[in-house]
Amino acid sequence: MDTLIDPHDWAASEFGHAAIPDARNVARLVQMAQRVAERPLPKVSAVFEAPPELEAAFDFLENERIRPQALVASCQRATARRARGLARILVPVDEVLLTLPDPHATRGMGSVGERATGTRGLIVMDAVALDERGTPLGLAAMITWARPLVRDPRPHHRRPALEKEIRYWIHARASVREGLRGEAPDTEIVFLHDCAADAWPVLLDVVVRAAAANAGARGCPSGPRRDDPAR
Repeated sequence: MDTLIDPHDWAASEFGHAAIPDARNVARLVQMAQRVAERPLPKVSAVFEAPPELEAAFDFLENERIRPQALVASCQRATARRARGLARILVPVDEVLLTLPDPHATRGMGSVGERATGTRGLIVMDAVALDERGTPLGLAAMITWARPLVRDPRPHHRRPALEKEIRYWIHARASVREGLRGEAPDTEIVFLHDCAADAWPVLLDVVVRAAAANAGARGCPSGPRRDDPAR
């Protein structure tokens, strides 16, 4: 497989310092990521052909001590390291619906699509960092949630913003900023959103962050890192 980056080097950079229990699990994670990079196929059984590797992969995926958030955090740190020294990065954010069968209601899946269809799954919002040429730097944030199976009976306009799904856009933006804070504190973040984010809580977040950045530029010690102006 011809790639610009060696799969093992990429996997080690992405997951070699993941905060998960037992160094053996870290080594296994790096090996699994390398295999996925070499064989980007949709099924675990297609990626890992050798029975011992396949069994080890399933053991890892079923290990309840390994939290998905730790893997996302490891990706965020790797992305931040690649962004270090860049004046500006572009961060498109979007969500995707994952259809995952849950016939016995044991997997914690929520409603996706029209509730009348009864389709179950999860919703994932991810943010990918790009340099100004459009070259991917890596994952900048990822949030996953299950939509309630029963619709909230309250009118949409009467529900607090923090109880609506628009809050995940705010959380994703905050996660991107926090993920870059340690490694790339001076890199400007330009968020790219589609019409799903065209709502007052997101616009208010933009205005508040811009005002705080301007206050910091005038010498106020409490000003946070620079955020996107009005993208």
